[in-house]
Amino acid sequence: MYSLDELVEFVLTASSSYSKAWRIEEYIEARESLTQKERKVLRGLCRILLTDPDSCERVEAVELLGGIGNRNDIFAIKMACRDPEWVVRCPAASTLASVAGAGAFRYLTKMADDPNPHVRRWVYTAIWDCGHPDREAWLRARESVEKNEKALFGIWGALRELGDEAVKERLEMLAESEDMRTRSRAIGALGLRED
Repeated sequence: MYSLDELVEFVLTASSSYSKAWRIEEYIEARESLTQKERKVLRGLCRILLTDPDSCERVEAVELLGGIGNRNDIFAIKMACRDPEWVVRCPAASTLASVAGAGAFRYLTKMADDPNPHVRRWVYTAIWDCGHPDREAWLRARESVEKNEKALFGIWGALRELGDEAVKERLEMLAESEDMRTRSRAIGALGLRED
């Protein structure tokens, strides 16, 4: 197991063929709790990895910030929300909701115009998760605008959490679909697991 100093050296000097974010996660998991110093250093390493050429490193780094980040990381997380790779923008939206809470609402609503339907699905879920008082009204209005079924599952999952019976029934019907992807998305939006 790495000491904090060894971890810093590894992250800053290892070639891109090593999973640096995974080592940070391993360091965190090996401890019952983190000191303030450790948390600050690890957050800094994650922010550095948000600029790594490897999108896998950026994904893992932004996900780690969802667990250890604070308001000082919001700018870096917003930059990850604009990453050229959609696979990074997805968890970045979720992390922004986790770290900024209701303060992320306006930024997330702008992200809802992302050209990638997977990102929009994550954004809709993040809008719900951020806890803003206008989230339900915004998502209901957006449901009539969103045309992509993949993205709609994010809205439907949030509305299902509200107890919207019509949405729940629609998802239950889609969970019986012949199309494996549609069925899987519906089951996910229902909060169930596929047997």
